[in-house]
Amino acid sequence: MPAPYKYLTVGAGDQINALIRRLMDSTEGVVVFEIPEDARVLRNEVNMRLLLFYAQKEAKQVVLISADTAVQRLAQDCGIRVYPGREDFESLDVHQDGARTAAAGGKHVRSGGFSGWISLRSVRLSLLLAFALLLGGFMLWMNPGAEVVVSPAVQKEVQEFQVLARYGSAKRADLEGPAAAGSDKMARVATARVASDFTFTEQIRATGKKVEGITPAKGVVTVFNQGSKSVRLPEGTVFATGSGIRFRSLEGVVVPAVSTEYFMQVPVGLRAGQEEVNVAAMEPGTSGNVGRARITVLEGKTDGTLRVINPDPTSGGEDRIATTVTESDLNHLKTLIERDMEARAAAVLKEGIAAGDYLVEPSVGAELVGIVFGSAVGEETEEVKATATVHGAGWKVERKALEKAVLPLYDRDRARKDLRFSNRLILRQIRLESFNKQEARLHVVAEGWYYERVDRAKVVEAVLGKNLKAAEARLRQLPQISSFKIDVRGKGKLPGWDRLISVVIREPSPGEPFKQK
Repeated sequence: MPAPYKYLTVGAGDQINALIRRLMDSTEGVVVFEIPEDARVLRNEVNMRLLLFYAQKEAKQVVLISADTAVQRLAQDCGIRVYPGREDFESLDVHQDGARTAAAGGKHVRSGGFSGWISLRSVRLSLLLAFALLLGGFMLWMNPGAEVVVSPAVQKEVQEFQVLARYGSAKRADLEGPAAAGSDKMARVATARVASDFTFTEQIRATGKKVEGITPAKGVVTVFNQGSKSVRLPEGTVFATGSGIRFRSLEGVVVPAVSTEYFMQVPVGLRAGQEEVNVAAMEPGTSGNVGRARITVLEGKTDGTLRVINPDPTSGGEDRIATTVTESDLNHLKTLIERDMEARAAAVLKEGIAAGDYLVEPSVGAELVGIVFGSAVGEETEEVKATATVHGAGWKVERKALEKAVLPLYDRDRARKDLRFSNRLILRQIRLESFNKQEARLHVVAEGWYYERVDRAKVVEAVLGKNLKAAEARLRQLPQISSFKIDVRGKGKLPGWDRLISVVIREPSPGEPFKQK
């Protein structure tokens, strides 16, 4: 029968997408990549795991053939089977036909020709050989060969562990010391320091208030002249209230001199000359809205002949209220930054570590390097911002180190020696239980796999000499097997001779690595 695998050679310039495409195009269940020394595409863990991911997605197995120790070590870490040469794969791989031909151990004797007489003994031996060949052919015709491909039943198991993560300790004596009293699920692992400088921005609403005038008040004043001569007041003449609110005239006017009043041509008194003047406040805002008789000062005229008064209130002055930055706002921003920078440091450090690594958050500290405020005190703005530069540092526990620490505990108490366990775990949960300046106690929930080794002899015994339906029914009763396929080369009945039955055991869960217990 054809081999259930396919060889693919990796070129020196091949990229990972080319390898994945060739893997997906293959119709075989096992794809063997031969990697020459000058090919570098699978010397990268990301590429190796991408290849494994798509193999699992396509329900195929990946095997690597490489003499490069770096590739071998990386493949083993990722859970991919690797062999140094094609010969090692073909002689050791469990997917090959069980009826493998061994190299001949004896010598082949060449015939000396037909120069002599053929003895009676030679004739008898020839007849016996011919009879044996005929008998063997008849038995093969009566009992054709068969192949049984079985997949072991994989069991998933979740276990919980206690782990002491100790800061700055990488000595084996520190990490492999006795576990806590009464605990057989305690592992120890070293932690590593992780640090990062980063910036972040806080923002609040400004709380300061500033009143600004936007429209000046306007009105009319009356100027009285008690002098004997008229007085000309130019545009821009300044009038004011007693409190110093100033107004300017909007046009030039001439105030007439004092005049004599007559009654029946008899002088009865003097009448001061007067003139009305339109004025506007020199400063915009509501401060220019003054009551009647408040404007009483004429600036620059000190001889006492001119008097001024506003007979009606001035109006039309309007203000607006502007929001500004206060010293209190800046202090509030600094307080918010100091409050939040530790949590932000933890978030930044989490983003910076490898996927799956665990950050011990109580170990995270943050140091404020500097603050830059976006606005100064008194500046008009609705929002005030501050950008802080922070140095954050803490501990991390590497996922690989944690897996390596708890893996020996996963199958420690197994008594049965016919079980095979996965040589890697999936860490489903890591929870901090306690912390001090030297160590952290973690609670770890890990998921692993194991399966019972399939006994070839039991598989052969279950199907020997049976018809196809009976053999399938018998295999379903074996608890070690999850699935199977029977290929009978004949009329639907399996051979009655065990040597004619080949048993192939498929690796469970394609791409999931296992180790021998």
